Amino acid sequence: MPPWENIWLVGSICLSMSLHFLILYVEPLPLIFQITPLNLTQWLMVLKISLPVILMDETLKFVARNYLEPGKECVQPTTKACSFSACTDGVSWPFVLLIMPLVIWVYSTDTNFSDMFWS
Repeated sequence: MPPWENIWLVGSICLSMSLHFLILYVEPLPLIFQITPLNLTQWLMVLKISLPVILMDETLKFVARNYLEPGKECVQPTTKACSFSACTDGVSWPFVLLIMPLVIWVYSTDTNFSDMFWS
């Protein structure tokens, strides 16, 4: 089920993100909670570490849905040709088109680990 079909899930995500930004950027709250917002270098490092995990998870979901689900045969029918279009049946192309520029941009930036942790 897509997440946008569950209005309670979407509402809870929006509320959670709103509270996070409220605590980070409304003036007395960062002092009370003793937190500081991340800078751009730190956000880039978060993206560099988390993007491979997201891409691997999406790949595993694709393989599980198309090749390993119970009730589906693991052997391709002989009538289907072994072509690129047959192998990519079920790929979410909007996801691929959205994520590829982000991956290229994030990994093309230079992020120094030592500056992030020891500054």
